[in-house]
Order: sequence, then C-alpha cells, then structure tokens
Amino acid sequence: MSLTVGEILALEGLSAMRLRAGKQGLQLAVRWYYVAENENIAEWIMGGELVFITGINHPRDEDNLIHLLMEGKQRGIAGMVILTGDVFIQAIPPRLIALADALGIPLIEQPYLLKMVIVTERIGTALVRSENALQSQRDILLQLLTGDYPDLQILHQRALHQQLDFTRPLRVAALRLEGIPRLFRQFPPEQAEAWLQQARRTVRQRLQQQLNQQGNQLRQRRAPAALFPRNANRAEPRFLQPANLLVGQNTVLFAVRGSLRNARENRPESRGQLFIIGTGRE
Repeated sequence: MSLTVGEILALEGLSAMRLRAGKQGLQLAVRWYYVAENENIAEWIMGGELVFITGINHPRDEDNLIHLLMEGKQRGIAGMVILTGDVFIQAIPPRLIALADALGIPLIEQPYLLKMVIVTERIGTALVRSENALQSQRDILLQLLTGDYPDLQILHQRALHQQLDFTRPLRVAALRLEGIPRLFRQFPPEQAEAWLQQARRTVRQRLQQQLNQQGNQLRQRRAPAALFPRNANRAEPRFLQPANLLVGQNTVLFAVRGSLRNARENRPESRGQLFIIGTGRE
C-alpha cells in the first residue's frame, strides 16, 4: 500500500516536521513528493503528491500560497509542506492554516535547518520500498485468484513473507475498467494509453484512500489495492477454487465494475460500493 501522510511524518529523521492543519487528511496516500518551483502547480502534478514549497526559486506571499493550496485540492494532492525560516517564508499565514483545515489537506511546517536532501531521500526510499512490497502482494493475489501458481505451498510461504495472512477469511474485489476499446478507437494510441494509465492511477489512489479510512485494523494488514489485467476475466470460473484451498470456505469475492467515461477529462467512474482486500466473515 502507499504510505499515508501520517506514516511519512513518523519516518526516522523527520520529527522536526510539524503538522499545522488538516489532521483529518493524515490517512491520505502519498504517491510521491514534488518540490514546487513555479508560480502554479496544477500542470505539474497528477494527484497524490506531497508538495513542498520552499520559496527559494519563486517568491511566495500569502495569496500565492492560498492559490497553490486551492490548486492542490483540485488536483488531489496528499498534503503540502511549507519550509519556514528567516530568509524566505518566515511563517505560515493563519489564513492558509484555516483553509487547510477547511479543505482537509494536511499542512506541514518544515524548518529550513532540516535539509531537503535528507527529507526527500527518506520519503523516496520509504515509498519505493512500500511499492515493491505492494507489487509482490499484487503478484501473489493475482496468482491465487487465477490459479496460475506452480505450487500452493510455495505461494503460501511467499504470502507469509509478504505479510499476507491467508489463515483469515478474506474479501476480494476485482475492479475492471470498461470502455477501453472505445477509448482506443476514438483517440490516437499514445494519447489513449496516457489517459488509460492516468485513469488506473486515479482509481487506485481513490481505492487506497478509502482503504486508509477504514481504520487501523485494515491498515495494519497492509491491504493492497490492485487493478487486475482485463484478461483476468478468463479465470473467473476458477476464482473460488484456489482461494478456498488457501484461505477456507469463508472467502467472499466481489466483482465491481468500473467504466472509463469522460476520457478527455481523465475521470474514471465506477458503480457500486468499492471494497478491496480486507478481512470479514460475511
């Protein structure tokens, strides 16, 4: 799973970073970090970023900071970090703090004495490690659901190593994006592919945010949000067989279908409540 803003703040060496507002957004998932160097940020971010504002390469007054926060809200950032010190941004304006609280965006203060190279190295390393672990979990789950694994015992051992507890009942939701053929018929391949990947990132981020909001029980299980390839539907008749062999008859699988509508605006839509990997006995 992606790290949350709260987990980023808990990383070793980052204790000097202080949450000033938007604590209701601490469970937002951080996809990556972005250091803002221009007057605006909307065209440079895709959503899920932890945005750093230094004031070094571009002067930042109160109005500009508020404008950046509003842009960040529209683009779905995970949080904003303001570097403060004697030279550039002396303090975070009260209006910005109030706005961050109202928008639910974590607003973090970082002293200039805490070097950016340290902060970005710690965050980048943690995110890469988290993504590598998540990818391994996705691979295990996909093999389990499709039955495409060489040996059940080996798969079980891999699952334990990746902290996937298959001794408990699981609920699984398979989310597929619809409208992909139409997207590639209507637009050039390069453009269509870019929109498709953006849609997948957006859906995964929203799923992950929903998971993060489910509480500590699910977060502690490091439950991954996975979008399976469209051709995985060939294995649907066999879904229950391998899953039940490994986790028992309490396994429940949900099929949740999504659609790629309004492709021009990169707005994937889905129908029905979205559940992803979690525990339950329903």
